[in-house]
Amino acid sequence: MKRSTLNLAKGILLCTFLSITLSSCNKDRLANKDIEGQWEVQSLTIDGVEQMDVILTSFELEFKSDSDIGGESEWDLIGTDGSATKVETDYEISDDGTEIDFDGDKFDMDLDRDNLELSGNLGGTRWEIEADRD
Repeated sequence: MKRSTLNLAKGILLCTFLSITLSSCNKDRLANKDIEGQWEVQSLTIDGVEQMDVILTSFELEFKSDSDIGGESEWDLIGTDGSATKVETDYEISDDGTEIDFDGDKFDMDLDRDNLELSGNLGGTRWEIEADRD
């Protein structure tokens, strides 16, 4: 009788662990699907200082999924002096769809339909990005 109770307890623990793991993976997959496409940055602050319309006239992000939880991103920036910069980087989503890693630079992510907020450290500075689906 004790042996069957122990096996039942192990089975319940295994099922609980698997359901939590699968639920977490599903949230990452959903976030990866939802982030796909083009985004127009409305606000970019670096260490609390707004950059849009001061340093940049345009900043667009594009996400292209190539796996369940990741893909490639392209950052297109146009400076107020007319200079253009394009940055391409891989990304991976984790932590139940609330974190995105750009080649080792981790950002907190809040994705709500057509609104995207990213915040994290990049090159020793604090970046906060607010974007709308383009």
